[in-house]
Amino acid sequence: MVKRKISQLENKPSISKERRSMTGIRSTSFPDGAAFSAYVSVYETDISKDFTIHFDTIVTNIGNHYNKHTGAFTVPQHGVYVFTWNLYCNTGGYM
Repeated sequence: MVKRKISQLENKPSISKERRSMTGIRSTSFPDGAAFSAYVSVYETDISKDFTIHFDTIVTNIGNHYNKHTGAFTVPQHGVYVFTWNLYCNTGGYM
């Protein structure tokens, strides 16, 4: 029993390695990478159905695939891309 527990502990991956696996963050650089993080720094009041949101403050733009002037992110290759956002609305407003 004790030998089995020791063996399990020895084979357990490190916490930092587990975190990198869960978040997808790699410790090495990748030349064809694509990632961007951006936000809107101004208050938008005239947003319509076909309005393109232009993220004017770029935090990260690995690969330069996000164009802040057009608001378009051009994917460099086939794959799965994840986008998240937060929207806020004043009391009595609508989305």
